[in-house]
Amino acid sequence: MSKLRNKSLTAFIWDFFGNLSSRVVGFVISIILARLLSPEEFGMIGMVMVFTAVAQVFMNMGFGAAIVQSKDVKETTYSSVFWLNLMIGLVLTVGLFFAARPIALFYDNSALISITQSISIVFVISSFGVMQKIRLVKELNFKTQTIISFISLFISGVLAIYLSYNGYGVFALVYQRISYTLVDVICYWIISSWRPSFYFRLNDIRLIWGYSSKQFLDSVISTLYSKLDVIMIGKAFSSSVLGYYTRAFSLNNMISQFTTTSLGKIFFPLMSQLQTDLDKVRNVYERVIRIIGYISILLAGFFLITADDLIIILFTDKWFESINMFKYLVSISFFYPISVIMLSVISGLGYPGRVLISGVYKNIINIFPIIIGFLYGIESFLISRILFGLCGFWVNCFYLRRTIQIPIKEQIEYFLKPMLVGIVLVFVISSFIHNDNIYFSFFVRGILFSVSFLVISLIIDTKLREVVVNEFNTMKVQFISRNKNENVD
Repeated sequence: MSKLRNKSLTAFIWDFFGNLSSRVVGFVISIILARLLSPEEFGMIGMVMVFTAVAQVFMNMGFGAAIVQSKDVKETTYSSVFWLNLMIGLVLTVGLFFAARPIALFYDNSALISITQSISIVFVISSFGVMQKIRLVKELNFKTQTIISFISLFISGVLAIYLSYNGYGVFALVYQRISYTLVDVICYWIISSWRPSFYFRLNDIRLIWGYSSKQFLDSVISTLYSKLDVIMIGKAFSSSVLGYYTRAFSLNNMISQFTTTSLGKIFFPLMSQLQTDLDKVRNVYERVIRIIGYISILLAGFFLITADDLIIILFTDKWFESINMFKYLVSISFFYPISVIMLSVISGLGYPGRVLISGVYKNIINIFPIIIGFLYGIESFLISRILFGLCGFWVNCFYLRRTIQIPIKEQIEYFLKPMLVGIVLVFVISSFIHNDNIYFSFFVRGILFSVSFLVISLIIDTKLREVVVNEFNTMKVQFISRNKNENVD
């Protein structure tokens, strides 16, 4: 257990700080691009990315999760999946290329034809690197993935800025996506020693299809339903409105995935290795969920209280319409990291069917905000999204209780106190702290909320304090032990 814990902790540290550096660089790039391009141009790329996101799910078809979850995978299986992915990539590229005109007709925007046809090439390119990524995930080797992701992001971002500055408009975003995929695959082939053999057997695919089919179906449904908001806004409103929404959504998404990307990727293989010991699973889950819930609420509260100033400071006042959209989105964002951890536990313990069923229920629930938004407008959509989002979170709690026998009431109690503290602080500080200088207002409100939340939460929540202290002491002991071993060597 100690060896596994150290390996998981090392993986998390590498992935977290690599993820942090990538997100910082990506965030800076997005700020520059938002200043150079218009909301309408971001809206057009958002319309196309709906279809690429859904098509991307077919690239893996759930085989990645099945390979990671399985304890014994043959080398021939890796090669069989590789060639299958390559064939799927070719089909998706050709399919999206010829679907360009129907997509443009659906949105009543002829400019989308060339955008869609150009970006379709990413599927055949990305198919070459899928298996290298899967192998590294199974090995918990996030150091290599972190480095590759950073290199790809940096090169593609610099290219997009250069093209935007030189008047390429929306195609700067198109070439950013293509160049990111190309650099990513090239790096994986340079660094990875694995190469596919000229071997393909359907029987190898069938052996993992039982697990992967459920993962695949859940991913298709979840991705499709998660993009219904973009489809609805793009169809019912203008590309500019969609641009404002995607800007608010991407900023909120960056915040909600700040720690989740690392924890989600590591938690799944970790749970797969602990699946025979439910006591250890519950213990690990409780420690992690308290800390991640605490961090998520802190981030959500900070950005909610500074939203008015933040959007203008970062993107200029041409993105003013994104402010209220961002506030609505960030109000519910703290549930997202918690839900990802829950689903990682359920899936990692070998219950993809439960993940699939919970996804179906949540996606049915998520239809209602789409209908409300189409009928009553964008603000009604955002308000209803919060309310129905709470219902979806309860579904996750229900299936987690069935999997590791933690009562729903106890699950909510893990982060209830920090959540109440955050709500009260946001209300009080928003009501009494005002200043016409947006920079002064941003820093005063942000610092006051963060410090107050940290102190008050740790004072009133004794269990949270115990978890933080225990984790700190454990890392301290490991650090001292590692240094002693290095000195002896």
